[in-house]
Amino acid sequence: MIILTKEILDNNEIFSNALKNEKTFFNNNIEHQKALKNIFLDYMQKLVDCTDNVDLKDADIVINFLNDFKNSLELFNTNINLLNSLIASLDNVTSDFETINIFNTTFMKTNETVSKNTLQIEKVLGSIIPYLNFTFQENSINTVINVESIVQANSTIIENTLIISEQRGKVF
Repeated sequence: MIILTKEILDNNEIFSNALKNEKTFFNNNIEHQKALKNIFLDYMQKLVDCTDNVDLKDADIVINFLNDFKNSLELFNTNINLLNSLIASLDNVTSDFETINIFNTTFMKTNETVSKNTLQIEKVLGSIIPYLNFTFQENSINTVINVESIVQANSTIIENTLIISEQRGKVF
């Protein structure tokens, strides 16, 4: 958001630096989104790699997690595109209040959307964290996703539970 005084508006060099700082801020935000997206892709790959041991009856649980990851990746792309649009719109900002107000209005809407999307992404990331196993080695941390614990925590059928068929009248 651009907040300027009359002195800044009257000085082209300071005004130009203010716009440059805004672009730097948005570029840094884009880099943050990309870094978080890479973490997501890494966890998604680890989840897929661990699905060999998942029983077919539990596949829906894993598919739901992957679907949440896919939706999060779409939100990342939306955030990055919105931030790139803000950077592009800075080229249209001049030192008059009208273009600054237009930019600020766009910024407020974009900021709200990016914040909501990021919260949604963090919820998905938070939902997978309980199922991660971390092993610490000399100079690295290895992360493994425990798919069995995902299935157990999200399974509607618990071991030692009787299932009664309404249609057949039998106990399984």
